[in-house]
Amino acid sequence: MPAAATFRIGGVDVALPAPQIGFVEAGPQKRSLFGVFVPLTADLVAAFASPQTLAALAPDKDISPANYALVFVRRLSESEDTSPDDFKAASDAFSAPLGYPAGSIHQETEAEFNRRLQTLGLDKTGVKLEGLISLGCFISQPDATVIGTLTPANMESATVAGGLSVIILNVHKRLVFAYLYSEYKDQNTVIGMRKASIDWTEAILAANK
Repeated sequence: MPAAATFRIGGVDVALPAPQIGFVEAGPQKRSLFGVFVPLTADLVAAFASPQTLAALAPDKDISPANYALVFVRRLSESEDTSPDDFKAASDAFSAPLGYPAGSIHQETEAEFNRRLQTLGLDKTGVKLEGLISLGCFISQPDATVIGTLTPANMESATVAGGLSVIILNVHKRLVFAYLYSEYKDQNTVIGMRKASIDWTEAILAANK
C-alpha cells in the first residue's frame, strides 16, 4: 500500500494512504472536479486516481473517470467528536438504502459473497439492474463499515456501470466517509473491488493508530 499523506479533518490530522499502487492524490485544483461524485451535504477531503486519469480531467471536459477513490466528511459537523453510538447511527443511516435496516449489518463471509455474485448472475454478459444493488457488507467493525454496491449506467437501460464501495470510518473520533469506484467489466471487477476496499480500509485504520 502506498505511503499515507496527512489531511486536516475537523482540527485533527488524518493519514490517508492511496487505495492502490498507481493512484495519487489529485491536489487542490483537480480534486475539486470530483466534487460532483459526493453528496451535496459533504466536503471533499481527498481524491485519488491514476496520473493518466487526472491529466485527462479539466473543467471544460465531460469525462467520467473509470476508476477513482474519494474521501469526504459531512459539512458543518466534521469537527464534532464521534462516539461509538454516533458511528453506529451513521453506519445504519448509510446502510439502510442498501438493504440493511438498523441493527442488521453483519460482515459477510467470502462464501456468502460468492453466493451473492452467483445469484446476481454477474458471470453472464449483458447484466441488467433495476436500481442500486448491494453486494454485501465487506467489513463490519466498531470503527469501520464497508458495503459494496453495483450502480446502473442509467435507469433506462439498467446496464451495470460500475462497482462502488461505500466506506464509513471513525478515525481519531472523526466521522470519515470514502468511495472506491471501479468501472464494471465483468465479475472480476467486483471481486477486485471487494479486496481493494478491504485493504484500503485496513490501511487507513493502521495508518492512524
